[in-house]
Amino acid sequence: WLKQMQGNDEFAALDAAVKGELASGGSKLRFLVGSTLSPSFERLRTAVLAKFPQAKFHEYESVSYHNPIAGAKIAFGKPARVQVAYDRARVVVAADSDFLGDEPGSIVASRQWARTRRVLKANDTMSRLYSVEPSFTVTGMSADHRLRLAASAVEDFLSMLATELGKIGIATGGLGQAARNN
Repeated sequence: WLKQMQGNDEFAALDAAVKGELASGGSKLRFLVGSTLSPSFERLRTAVLAKFPQAKFHEYESVSYHNPIAGAKIAFGKPARVQVAYDRARVVVAADSDFLGDEPGSIVASRQWARTRRVLKANDTMSRLYSVEPSFTVTGMSADHRLRLAASAVEDFLSMLATELGKIGIATGGLGQAARNN
């Protein structure tokens, strides 16, 4: 296939244009990439920018993952990409989240979560996974308990959960009250 393209005049013109642009430090070089937390991709991006310092990377997802970033802003006061340490959690509530399936970082999340499910000694305990979701997902399939709930009701569920956790002394940072006030 590549040999066929090399004889193609359009490919030759594109190849010449790209080579010319690369020689200029990449000032017009743009990369459109999906959102990723991959260390391999970050190393590649760093290497490209070292060689072509004027190049630009732009992230785009056809399905937006901006809501978790906005949620982090509400919770922590500034936008952030949340990286959950599933291997340190004893209880996980996945609310309309398929962290074991198709969300960014799912491979790392799956490995971390699986570590908390191993019982090697008689006194070992497993973590618990509760899934609240509008449609069946890999995470829901893996959950100890799954509640099917309309997507429009998940926010109210989380608000009620935060309120109940607050009643038994588990700090939620006022999230139950904040959600009801919005």
